[in-house]
Amino acid sequence: MKISKFQLPLLTVLTIALAAAFVAAMSGPAEAQAPAASAAPKAALTVKRVIAQQSTWPQTLSGTGSVAAWQEVV
Repeated sequence: MKISKFQLPLLTVLTIALAAAFVAAMSGPAEAQAPAASAAPKAALTVKRVIAQQSTWPQTLSGTGSVAAWQEVV
């Protein structure tokens, strides 16, 4: 499909017009956000800092077959 000398400027203008319409539509008024609660909600997850300790497990598990590094048996 060959574009004529008349069609090229027309396609350029239409492309720019569509891009401008898209930008105008997307930059419309933002939706109102709900007012923030005065007190922050209680955290669902907490983190506790501890020191690592070595210990012996009284239980052993047997493993067979192919075991990936993240599936190692203790």
